[in-house]
Amino acid sequence: EPGLDVPRDTSMDVEVQWAKAHAAELITKDGTGGELLDTTREMIRQTIAKAIADGETDAAIAKALAESYAFSDQRADLIARTEVRNALGEGGLIAAKSVGMQEKRWLLSNDEGPCPLCEANAAQQWIPVGDAFVSGADAPLQHPNCR
Repeated sequence: EPGLDVPRDTSMDVEVQWAKAHAAELITKDGTGGELLDTTREMIRQTIAKAIADGETDAAIAKALAESYAFSDQRADLIARTEVRNALGEGGLIAAKSVGMQEKRWLLSNDEGPCPLCEANAAQQWIPVGDAFVSGADAPLQHPNCR
């Protein structure tokens, strides 16, 4: 991806870089229902990137978001889970391309009831790494709170 330096030794570095550049893109409202300020978006990006680099759990990230940005516990949990998984999916895709992998596959969680878009992506099995899945997504996540 333009603007990201892709190290060849680990995808975690790419995931952290992706989070610094892209985390919080799906968040439109702050904890009070107002528009999310760019400064708050940047603080969330730094929080998510640091947490990924430090190997923090979703719960620890959600707690930090709830305490620092005035999000409810439920909203902070949603943001943490979604942003970490977005960074892992996109960072993994960038890393896969950088080492010459030719195919990718959409995996579902073992939870009951994945959404129809995710099921359709998974049903494709292995596809070329440069192609989008049937839903239009290049990598997980398909939507907030995606499993």
